[in-house]
Amino acid sequence: KLIILFAVFLSGFKIIYADVFFTPNKGARVISHEWIFSYEKVFGSKTTINYWGGFGLACSFFGLFPIPLAGIEMGIEPRYYFNPDSYKKSSFSLYSGFAYMTWLSCLNNFDRFLGFVPGLKYTYKSNFTKNEKYFYEPYVSISIPFYKEIGRDFEAGAPYLTFGIRVGLQKIAQNNRI
Repeated sequence: KLIILFAVFLSGFKIIYADVFFTPNKGARVISHEWIFSYEKVFGSKTTINYWGGFGLACSFFGLFPIPLAGIEMGIEPRYYFNPDSYKKSSFSLYSGFAYMTWLSCLNNFDRFLGFVPGLKYTYKSNFTKNEKYFYEPYVSISIPFYKEIGRDFEAGAPYLTFGIRVGLQKIAQNNRI
């Protein structure tokens, strides 16, 4: 169990440019660690809607002193699974979500950001345990971040390609079929 927990911790690290948890540093390399909870509602043998939320830290290697961002995120993701009735392995989805983040530095007065990020995502979901409670999900997505620094103007980013992995707890709610 300790090895699984350590693997969950390490697998949350990812390189991001923009997902729902975004960075306002254009062109910066960022490492992010995120923990999420996923509630997936089944609508058909291959379709679900995934509601998720969580928190995380992101740190850019831009400049001499990397300053981390911390924040919360939530999103909605209609999914199409390629394997019927399994609700894991390969899926394709549309997604959109919101994030609230802040720099963790007393030097910049805790600048805060609100972001909205829509995109397309291909995932491969698998489980750490047989009861399917803990999952990990490598993905590739393309998204466009829209964000606003509190007290400043609204900005839109360019489309970004993201390779990442999501890790967390999940609940899959099956429909009662007759």
